[in-house]
Amino acid sequence: STILPPIITDREVKLLGIEANVLSTYRKQKVYNPLFLYEISQLSDSNDTRNENFREDLRQFLGVQDKFLKAPRNNVGSKGTSPNPNRNRRINICDASHQNVRAVLMEHSRNTAAWIREFLLYNNNDVMISSKEYVEEILETYNHDPCDNSNQTKEDGKVRTVEE
Repeated sequence: STILPPIITDREVKLLGIEANVLSTYRKQKVYNPLFLYEISQLSDSNDTRNENFREDLRQFLGVQDKFLKAPRNNVGSKGTSPNPNRNRRINICDASHQNVRAVLMEHSRNTAAWIREFLLYNNNDVMISSKEYVEEILETYNHDPCDNSNQTKEDGKVRTVEE
């Protein structure tokens, strides 16, 4: 079987935001490679049991003999002593001035979650995921703007909960 089904639906074209003929061109390539799909947050999942299961599933999928070490939960590369040349270019995406961009990003995010669910994961034997329930939880977060009502940004630029 192929990674993606050969029939292209209007729904899939709409979710991907591309023309049917472009999608058809990709489908004709008939990719037969199995796929291990994960979301980046699974690498540093704080649930130790689920994290261990993820690393074991990935190890087995790749056919690796040795167990994988636990990934660090922090971005250890960001703690260096050298100055960050991009520091002044950072933005707070939750600022009102970025609301229009965030709306576009959220539309893409919702469409991505829907496409992954409908066309990639659940009707495909060539796609492996670790912890279906956790992946569902993660995909659900793709439907919610992280800036809406749950966080407020104070003048110092730090994001805090509304209760603070």
